[in-house]
Amino acid sequence: MDTTQWLVRFMTSYSGSTGSHELKAGKYRMKLRFNHNIETKNPGVYEIPVPEDFLLEVYPNNYEGRVTVTSVKLLDEAGSYVPSHYFDLDQKPQLVLGMSGYMKYLTQGSLQTRMRYRLVNVATGETAYTSSISRVSIPRNNDTDLTGSTRHTVNLSELAEGTYEIHVDIERDGMWLDRWNANTLRRRITLYRKAPTTGITKPALSQGTGSAAASSSSDAVYGLDGRKLTKVTQPGIYIRNGKKVVMRK
Repeated sequence: MDTTQWLVRFMTSYSGSTGSHELKAGKYRMKLRFNHNIETKNPGVYEIPVPEDFLLEVYPNNYEGRVTVTSVKLLDEAGSYVPSHYFDLDQKPQLVLGMSGYMKYLTQGSLQTRMRYRLVNVATGETAYTSSISRVSIPRNNDTDLTGSTRHTVNLSELAEGTYEIHVDIERDGMWLDRWNANTLRRRITLYRKAPTTGITKPALSQGTGSAAASSSSDAVYGLDGRKLTKVTQPGIYIRNGKKVVMRK
């Protein structure tokens, strides 16, 4: 079974007939409920399980130095965008990561901090890779391409097959905070391996005799285990010119 990404927005403040209200700053546990076909005669209500340790943290609207990561860039070693988010592990792929972002509510022009990337396995929810740490200067208010200082190369061949979500952690007050934005889904990549082949593209059966088949150097005969044979003494299936052949005495 595959997974589907959802972008869920939580309103931390609202206005209604009873006035304006907002959640107080702090951490909250959550329950998620999906209402399906609510305007029909047979609506469906589904509870979506949320891990016990998952907390929604609400900051004041003017939280000082609030960092927003607007995008993660997937690049090749030359700095160009990769043509696909699918990578064949047999090709020993290298992926270069970069990011864009900005911060708000700070008196100085930029926030000097540290950052790192994490690759999270979508199937298990576990972090499979953590990058080295980079120092970064995040500018105030203006969304900026920060690839120059956040560039990091990942050797994807060291990871297992699967789909991974890319997270960006920003250091704040000695803690790592997972930062993203409320407008786009997180970037994902998928790693795979092609199904193994036998090396024989079109199996063909032909007739031949053992002595004639093994005598020509241009028509070398191999066993199914890959060993070259000087003489075929038993009837059976062999490989000649990259094709399967039946040898009969």
